[in-house]
Amino acid sequence: MKSMRRDIEPRCSNAVHVVDALGVRYRYIHLADTKKNWVRVCLAQLDFSLTEGFPWRLKEEEKVKRKVYDALEIAKEENADIICFPELSFSREWVFDIRSRYSEMILICGSYYDKNNYNICPIIINGKIYNYAKCHRSIMESSGVGVMRKGNDIFIFQTKKGSICVLNCIDFDEEHLNVLRYVNQVMGKPLNFIVNLRYDIDPEHRFQERSSIVIERPDGSRISTFILHVNAKRTKWGDDEGGEGTAIICFEHKYRIAKYIEDGLRRRDDVRYKIFEAKGEMLLLADLNIGANTNIFAERTSVVGCNWYEHNGREWVRLNNKNVW
Repeated sequence: MKSMRRDIEPRCSNAVHVVDALGVRYRYIHLADTKKNWVRVCLAQLDFSLTEGFPWRLKEEEKVKRKVYDALEIAKEENADIICFPELSFSREWVFDIRSRYSEMILICGSYYDKNNYNICPIIINGKIYNYAKCHRSIMESSGVGVMRKGNDIFIFQTKKGSICVLNCIDFDEEHLNVLRYVNQVMGKPLNFIVNLRYDIDPEHRFQERSSIVIERPDGSRISTFILHVNAKRTKWGDDEGGEGTAIICFEHKYRIAKYIEDGLRRRDDVRYKIFEAKGEMLLLADLNIGANTNIFAERTSVVGCNWYEHNGREWVRLNNKNVW
């Protein structure tokens, strides 16, 4: 883990800290105290294709737009508090169109490349747009005809729906341990959510395993953070293809996780703290208890009362049975 620098006094309402040798700044923004214990999240595992060559753009943009807009309407009807889309699944123009329509939800818009080759993920809270530029380059973004320009700022928001940090793809791999440490040690309280949007070809979904491992600390305690991974259904770089792996990772009682596996709410594999997982082009909704600690008996997750949806090529259709695995 990189060492952290404390350049200003900790526990400020709104603060900037330079935390690693690469100069990535963590910006803490206090918008409101937490008002909820149970928070409903919606993770959208979308099927879309990108153009050839950097910077990649959406193919069939209008078709993807319809899916995104319909997903937003469903999330609103389902009383979702947070909705998350995959990396590179958005267009800049949509952001200004939707910014004021869903003021009750926190919108983690799928990213896009802007005219300066930054990979921008707009985060919309109460109608205000916070443009987060990806801070680390993937291999595909650091070679070839074009090179992604790196951002400097990672945001941590304190909101009515809890504290949230968004990390775009490899930013999660490079920064999530420091983010957790920063919030706990510098801001003096646990982080409720890490949202990780991805366009990841790894068929093994090793980002799930990395998240699961970090739940347990070396001293035997557990972190209370919910890690929300949102990947595209289908990804392609050159001749390699991958996708899927959209999932919620968090501490939960082992018997409850065993029941989720038995009920087909997640894949049968060795990812210990994976709770729910999307399959195909799907909207996964879940209620997460940020008010509970990591007491072994506390119920921290639920899909009772939440509907799941799949896209049939024309529209989102509610699933009659969540047993997708």
